[in-house]
Amino acid sequence: GPALWTFPDGVVRVAGVLSFGDPSCVDYDHFARTDYDNEWLSALLPPEDVCGGIPETGLCDGPRVVRCEPGETEATSSRRLVVEDCAPIGWICEIGEDGRAGCASGACDPERTFEGRCTDDHVAEWCEGGQPRQRRCIPCGERCGYADDGLGNYCR
Repeated sequence: GPALWTFPDGVVRVAGVLSFGDPSCVDYDHFARTDYDNEWLSALLPPEDVCGGIPETGLCDGPRVVRCEPGETEATSSRRLVVEDCAPIGWICEIGEDGRAGCASGACDPERTFEGRCTDDHVAEWCEGGQPRQRRCIPCGERCGYADDGLGNYCR
């Protein structure tokens, strides 16, 4: 898969590709640079989609909100990728009940305890050190559910 990086101009680009890594999806991975083969790779790719499949509702990339905004026309080239960093104001990125990513204060709500909860079977959410945390389970081929008394609800 791609190693994405937010460049100084605010655009998220592929900086490398996964070469090999730990099957748990949470340990060490090794990436290969793609710039050496840029000319060859470019010839194989369809016209550039600046959003790379990122939805208008956005997604969370650590403390950053990443979303694709439509342009004035329906053409793919008129879309633009927007990255909003929540960290400078001490907030975090969080997916709201409406499914849209946005900056949130990061305070834990009463339902998000250490034991956590599952939002459907795809995302584990819990409170750690007063801050909400979440982990998407599907990228690692897992589902959210009760793990044990020490871990609570988590990807398994």
